[in-house]
Amino acid sequence: MGDGVMREMRYSIVVEADKARVWELLSDFGTIDRYNPFVPKSYIINDAPARGLGAERHCDLDSEGKGYLRERIIEFNEGESYTLVFTAASASLPVHEMFITFAVAVVAGGTRVSMTYHYRMKYGVVGRLMEAVVVKPMLTRVARGLLSGFKHYAETGEHVHSVKMVELVQVTP
Repeated sequence: MGDGVMREMRYSIVVEADKARVWELLSDFGTIDRYNPFVPKSYIINDAPARGLGAERHCDLDSEGKGYLRERIIEFNEGESYTLVFTAASASLPVHEMFITFAVAVVAGGTRVSMTYHYRMKYGVVGRLMEAVVVKPMLTRVARGLLSGFKHYAETGEHVHSVKMVELVQVTP
């Protein structure tokens, strides 16, 4: 079921830090809880490496640990990008598959961090409706929070859960 079309959504933000530092923080796979306001706790699982191809992490989505995602890096280009896939979740997602690619590039004023979702919806016409009403707004909210949180963390060293993120800044779709 579903229309089989791979969807794509892209977001980016410029971080005022050099590319090597941005990559070091972004590729430390188990520490997403330091900059993602929607992940209060994360850690490496299955004796996987902390970074690189095959790294796997568990992300709690609430403070009780009831909601979670598990993710694995399936493509890794040192210093440039990585792609992850969801391997498990506490709730069923209305997608057949979803990949997220993070990439870094030098730009005037710092380093651009890009986040690109690739996904295929389930449920045919109903799935397309769910995509418009639920999935796209949710993915946009997550991308903006994550990228803004990463910018804050990379520029200040401060974990996002120790500050109140008042406004989402400079994230471009």
